[in-house]
Amino acid sequence: MAEKLVMWLKDIQQQDRPLAGGKGANLGNLARGLKVPPGFCLTSRAYRDHIGQQDTTEQIRKNLTGLHIEDINTVNEVSCRISGIITDLPMPENIRLAVTEAYNQLMAGRTGVKVAVRSSATAEDLAEASFAGLQETFLNIEDLDAMLDAVKKCWASLWTPRAIHYRAQKDFAQEDVWMAVIIQEMIPAEISGVMFTANPINNNRREVLIEAATGLGEALVSGDVRGDIYVLKKEEETHTEISSKDIADPALGQLLNDYDIRKLAHTGLKIELFYEDFQDVEWAFYKGDFYFLQTRPITTLADEEPPEIPWESFDKMQKAVMKWVAERFPEPIYPIDGIVVKVLFMAQFEAMQELGYKIPDVIDYKRVEKGIFPEFFTPPQIKKGLKNSFLSLGLKTILQSDPAVAW
Repeated sequence: MAEKLVMWLKDIQQQDRPLAGGKGANLGNLARGLKVPPGFCLTSRAYRDHIGQQDTTEQIRKNLTGLHIEDINTVNEVSCRISGIITDLPMPENIRLAVTEAYNQLMAGRTGVKVAVRSSATAEDLAEASFAGLQETFLNIEDLDAMLDAVKKCWASLWTPRAIHYRAQKDFAQEDVWMAVIIQEMIPAEISGVMFTANPINNNRREVLIEAATGLGEALVSGDVRGDIYVLKKEEETHTEISSKDIADPALGQLLNDYDIRKLAHTGLKIELFYEDFQDVEWAFYKGDFYFLQTRPITTLADEEPPEIPWESFDKMQKAVMKWVAERFPEPIYPIDGIVVKVLFMAQFEAMQELGYKIPDVIDYKRVEKGIFPEFFTPPQIKKGLKNSFLSLGLKTILQSDPAVAW
């Protein structure tokens, strides 16, 4: 089956990553369940067809041959040459017609509608490499010619010096990475920002960090402005509570109200559960609704420091459980074994509950079932219940009886 030149966002599946790129594949997931600005993807086939003209692929290969990645001046020269080759080439007529037809369909006869033209490389937004900020995005594009020009600049941005260097660092073959382009209707955001479903500042997996700024979020993402910072504590699988707020401009006041902060964080946790990984999410807020512009795995989290075990505050039963753990698992438990260990404890605690012990519901059973579980184990407080007392008396009576007499 021939590869498509154009795919609408809602039609893109995760297996379409080689065509739609990382950003496009993730936007396709979001668009089927959340508000995402309408748009389409000009697939990587268009990029490959474009550079397939006039031996361009061979020219790119020659420029890369023998390139010393640590020689910054040479990398800059190669980047300029390759980018110039790509932008100087005329766009093939079949690609121009396909993207023009999709653009006109997106406009639906409206005037004054602006679009964003966004790069989506096929090696972008991976768990092991994000490529965030290495390729170009063009905002507030108002007409067809400007959009077509921005598409070629997005293709060329696959060869920025930073992108070339990053691919070399991550051992990606330079010529095996292609570029798709997303064309989306611009949302005139009142507020926008980023959300991390794990706190990248302190590496706390039990916190959500949200940054919000007025207008478009590009200045915030690039670090040019400072916005409000909201930190929320994860209480349950999809429930959070606000733990701190740092307001950038007290005169302007809090940009998002508490209800909207919790609503955004709640959606972030659902995105995290969908991907089974901590997410970096870009969003925009307009007329009371959140629109989602991108999600990618957080690739900068350091290992989490284990908490101090409060041994002195443990009661007799908690200490007994911890000694039981130490005897059976004297060596560190690898993550792949952690789920088995936690299921073992779940079974143990459920058996103790059947015997009448009172155990608070501190073990997050739902997250364990989904393969997501706390990294560090602290036993709950286990207390005897009324049922346990009756069972103990019954057991005492049995132990003191003489089976021979009864026989």
